[in-house]
Order: sequence, then C-alpha cells, then structure tokens
Amino acid sequence: MGTRSTTRVYDEYNRQPVVCMYRQMDGYPEGHGKELAEFLLNIKIINGFGHGEKAGTHANGMDCLAAQMVVHFKGDDLGNIYLSPIDAPREEYDYIVKKKESKNGLDTSSVTMECIDYDNVSIFKGTPQEFLDWIKKVA
Repeated sequence: MGTRSTTRVYDEYNRQPVVCMYRQMDGYPEGHGKELAEFLLNIKIINGFGHGEKAGTHANGMDCLAAQMVVHFKGDDLGNIYLSPIDAPREEYDYIVKKKESKNGLDTSSVTMECIDYDNVSIFKGTPQEFLDWIKKVA
C-alpha cells in the first residue's frame, strides 16, 4: 500500500486552493515532498509575460503554477496522480503551496510550502530550498 498525499496550490491572495492534486503513492516528505520542492525551487511567479519567460522557470500567477505542477507530476502516466475537489480530505501527508507574502507591497517571486502529517501537525513550513535543506537533516 502506498503513502498517499494531497497537494493544494492556493490562489494569488492565499485565500483558497485552486487545485488539489492527489498522489496515490510515495507521498511522504522524502518522496513527493522533495520532488515538489525541486519543482518549485526555480520557478518565479510573475504577472504578465512576453520577455522570454517559459514554463518551468516562470509561472504567470498561481493558477499557471498549479497547471504546470499537474502537467509535471502527471506527465502521460496512467494512475498515481489525480485531481480531487479542493475541499477533499487530507491524506497521510498534505502539502500546501502559497505565494510568498510580499514585503512593503513589493512583488514576490517565490512560494512557500507547508507539509502537514497524518496527525494533522505541520511538520515543515518555509521555502522550497528550506524544505530541501530540512529533508536532508531528517532523512
């Protein structure tokens, strides 16, 4: 039996999820969490494009990021990755992706991620790079 997880990407204002992606196996932090952090690590959130930006390095808002995430993890495989209602119950691990809060109204260029475990306890909250550093310490 696999370790199930959900990943929710929140809207531009961090008010509600725009997508909930369910992963049937390898949802633990050293698996899906690490892969998610690696995916998010170098993507800059922008508002508008047309100056050479491309998928994988830029996302035109959080909705665009959510769509890229689904494509990245689903690929052309059958099974394992599914879309669920945004209010679907949490699984063994729940990952929350939000736009990094701006300082002094300046645009932000990155996201934060949170990992909530099967006991509904937040075991990590920070940037994708901080997650990768954390996973090295706990793995």
